[in-house]
This record gives sequence, C-alpha cells and structure tokens, in this order.
Amino acid sequence: DEPTNHLDMESIDALVEAVQDFRGGLVVVSHDQFFITSTCGELWVVGEGKATRFRGDFNEYKKLTLERTAKRVAESVKSLSCMNNN
Repeated sequence: DEPTNHLDMESIDALVEAVQDFRGGLVVVSHDQFFITSTCGELWVVGEGKATRFRGDFNEYKKLTLERTAKRVAESVKSLSCMNNN
C-alpha cells in the first residue's frame, strides 16, 4: 500500500528496478503515477465495492476520470442552479 510514500527519488528508482526484475506477481496499491507506469502491466480500479481491470494505460485512465468528474460537476452546478431559480 503506497510503497513510495516517504522514499526519496533514489530509493523509488531502486524499488522500481527491483519490482521490474521480480519474476513473480505483485499487487500494488498506489497513487504514484511514475511508480505505476514504470512497474505495472495491468491497471485495476477499485470502486463501488469491486475491482475492475481498466483496458488502457494510466493516461487513458486519467482522461476518463477527468471527463467523469467534469460531468458530475456540471450536473451538480445545473442542479444547484435549478434550486436557486425556484
């Protein structure tokens, strides 16, 4: 869980290299984009009580998340605007 917290850049680089050299399976929980893109071959997203494989890279995931967030914000603003007009 968050393996790069409290590590300096040299330590993160060493950890990335160790994970890349490891010949087994790992589950990594992190928000560190550099670490994820450097070490992970699959991206699984946890939400709404389940884990789902994301069929794309980290940048595509960020783009989708940003679009979804913008849509929710626009819907909230519209809802608040309707409340204020009544």
